[in-house]
Amino acid sequence: MTPPTAARSPRVLAWWWFAASSMVLAALPLAPAIAGAVPACPLRRWTGIPCLTCGGTRAIVALARGDVFGAVALNPLVAVAAIAFVAFGLAAPIWVAFGGNVPRLTAISPRARVAVAVAILAAWAWVVFGPA
Repeated sequence: MTPPTAARSPRVLAWWWFAASSMVLAALPLAPAIAGAVPACPLRRWTGIPCLTCGGTRAIVALARGDVFGAVALNPLVAVAAIAFVAFGLAAPIWVAFGGNVPRLTAISPRARVAVAVAILAAWAWVVFGPA
């Protein structure tokens, strides 16, 4: 069963994204405490190879402290994704109110998909071989 059309409207999606972004910002002071409860990466513990998101928890804590460059140094993919999620989420209702459309992932060109794949691999290489 598919959800009603109103539940899938850009306006509703924009407000849900705004609410999620607002909750993330409200929870930032709790980030260090929450990070202490997150288990260590099992892939890294068992194989010694860091996963794509290794350092992500520390990057989020660095963002919570306002250390953007430190967060990017720990894990650029997680840091940029978190910043983009919150920034675009806060702007989404305004975007939709002014007639902007919700981007469709199926509309992404093959070149853009390759660029995203290269960026993800570069971020993983940074995690594996970088200074952190």
